[in-house]
Amino acid sequence: MKVKFIDYYNIASNLVLCTFILGALIAFIRDLNEIQDLIIAGLILVLRYFSAILIRRRFTFSKYLLLLLIARSIYRLFHLSASTNMDIFIICLVILQCLMTIAAFILIAIIPYRHKLRAN
Repeated sequence: MKVKFIDYYNIASNLVLCTFILGALIAFIRDLNEIQDLIIAGLILVLRYFSAILIRRRFTFSKYLLLLLIARSIYRLFHLSASTNMDIFIICLVILQCLMTIAAFILIAIIPYRHKLRAN
Protein backbone atom coordinates (compact mmCIF):
# COMPACT_ATOMS: atom_id res chain seq x y z
CA MET A 1 0.00 0.00 0.00
CA LYS A 2 1.41 3.36 -1.01
CA VAL A 3 1.27 6.20 1.44
CA LYS A 4 0.34 9.44 -0.22
CA PHE A 5 2.54 12.30 0.96
CA ILE A 6 0.95 15.71 1.08
CA ASP A 7 3.36 18.61 1.14
CA TYR A 8 1.65 21.00 3.52
CA TYR A 9 4.36 23.64 3.17
CA ASN A 10 3.84 24.04 -0.58
CA ILE A 11 0.08 24.26 -0.12
CA ALA A 12 0.51 26.86 2.65
CA SER A 13 2.97 28.81 0.51
CA ASN A 14 0.49 28.86 -2.38
CA LEU A 15 -2.24 30.07 -0.02
CA VAL A 16 -0.02 32.92 1.17
CA LEU A 17 0.79 33.82 -2.44
CA CYS A 18 -2.95 33.95 -3.12
CA THR A 19 -3.33 36.34 -0.19
CA PHE A 20 -0.54 38.41 -1.73
CA ILE A 21 -2.57 38.66 -4.94
CA LEU A 22 -5.70 39.52 -2.95
CA GLY A 23 -3.75 42.21 -1.08
CA ALA A 24 -2.57 43.74 -4.34
CA LEU A 25 -6.15 43.67 -5.63
CA ILE A 26 -7.39 45.35 -2.44
CA ALA A 27 -4.68 48.00 -2.73
CA PHE A 28 -5.77 48.80 -6.30
CA ILE A 29 -9.48 48.81 -5.49
CA ARG A 30 -9.10 51.02 -2.44
CA ASP A 31 -8.31 54.59 -3.20
CA LEU A 32 -4.96 55.05 -1.44
CA ASN A 33 -4.55 58.81 -1.60
CA GLU A 34 -2.10 59.30 1.23
CA ILE A 35 1.51 58.22 0.91
CA GLN A 36 1.43 56.63 4.38
CA ASP A 37 -1.32 54.21 3.36
CA LEU A 38 0.57 53.34 0.20
CA ILE A 39 3.79 52.65 2.12
CA ILE A 40 2.03 50.44 4.69
CA ALA A 41 0.21 48.50 1.97
CA GLY A 42 3.49 47.98 0.14
CA LEU A 43 5.28 46.79 3.27
CA ILE A 44 2.51 44.32 4.08
CA LEU A 45 2.61 43.00 0.51
CA VAL A 46 6.38 42.56 0.74
CA LEU A 47 5.94 40.77 4.08
CA ARG A 48 3.35 38.43 2.54
CA TYR A 49 5.64 37.59 -0.38
CA PHE A 50 8.63 37.13 1.92
CA SER A 51 6.66 34.83 4.22
CA ALA A 52 5.51 32.74 1.22
CA ILE A 53 9.14 32.24 0.22
CA LEU A 54 10.11 31.34 3.78
CA ILE A 55 7.27 28.84 4.05
CA ARG A 56 8.25 27.19 0.78
CA ARG A 57 11.81 26.82 2.09
CA ARG A 58 10.46 25.39 5.37
CA PHE A 59 11.79 27.95 7.82
CA THR A 60 10.31 27.34 11.26
CA PHE A 61 9.89 31.00 12.19
CA SER A 62 7.60 31.61 9.21
CA LYS A 63 4.63 30.60 11.35
CA TYR A 64 5.28 33.65 13.53
CA LEU A 65 5.17 35.87 10.44
CA LEU A 66 1.84 34.28 9.62
CA LEU A 67 0.56 35.14 13.09
CA LEU A 68 1.61 38.73 12.46
CA LEU A 69 -0.23 38.72 9.12
CA ILE A 70 -3.34 37.23 10.75
CA ALA A 71 -3.31 39.95 13.40
CA ARG A 72 -2.90 42.62 10.72
CA SER A 73 -5.79 41.19 8.69
CA ILE A 74 -8.09 41.14 11.71
CA TYR A 75 -7.08 44.71 12.58
CA ARG A 76 -7.77 45.83 9.01
CA LEU A 77 -11.11 44.03 9.04
CA PHE A 78 -12.24 45.90 12.15
CA HIS A 79 -10.91 49.17 10.72
CA LEU A 80 -12.76 48.66 7.44
CA SER A 81 -16.01 47.62 9.09
CA ALA A 82 -15.95 50.78 11.23
CA SER A 83 -15.38 52.96 8.17
CA THR A 84 -18.49 54.43 6.60
CA ASN A 85 -17.47 54.55 2.96
CA MET A 86 -16.05 51.04 2.48
CA ASP A 87 -17.47 48.66 -0.06
CA ILE A 88 -18.77 45.25 0.98
CA PHE A 89 -16.63 43.66 -1.75
CA ILE A 90 -13.42 44.91 -0.10
CA ILE A 91 -14.56 43.61 3.28
CA CYS A 92 -15.29 40.20 1.74
CA LEU A 93 -11.82 40.15 0.16
CA VAL A 94 -10.22 40.96 3.53
CA ILE A 95 -12.23 38.16 5.18
CA LEU A 96 -11.11 35.74 2.44
CA GLN A 97 -7.52 36.90 2.87
CA CYS A 98 -7.71 36.35 6.63
CA LEU A 99 -9.23 32.88 6.22
CA MET A 100 -6.56 31.84 3.73
CA THR A 101 -3.81 33.03 6.07
CA ILE A 102 -5.37 31.11 8.97
CA ALA A 103 -5.58 27.99 6.78
CA ALA A 104 -1.89 28.36 5.88
CA PHE A 105 -1.02 28.69 9.57
CA ILE A 106 -3.00 25.55 10.37
CA LEU A 107 -1.22 23.67 7.59
CA ILE A 108 2.29 24.48 8.80
CA ALA A 109 1.81 24.68 12.56
CA ILE A 110 -1.01 22.49 13.80
CA ILE A 111 -1.22 19.56 11.36
CA PRO A 112 2.52 18.61 11.48
CA TYR A 113 2.39 18.81 15.27
CA ARG A 114 -0.53 16.37 15.37
CA HIS A 115 1.27 13.97 13.05
CA LYS A 116 4.30 14.08 15.31
CA LEU A 117 2.12 13.26 18.33
CA ARG A 118 0.54 10.31 16.50
CA ALA A 119 3.94 8.93 15.52
CA ASN A 120 5.06 8.78 19.16
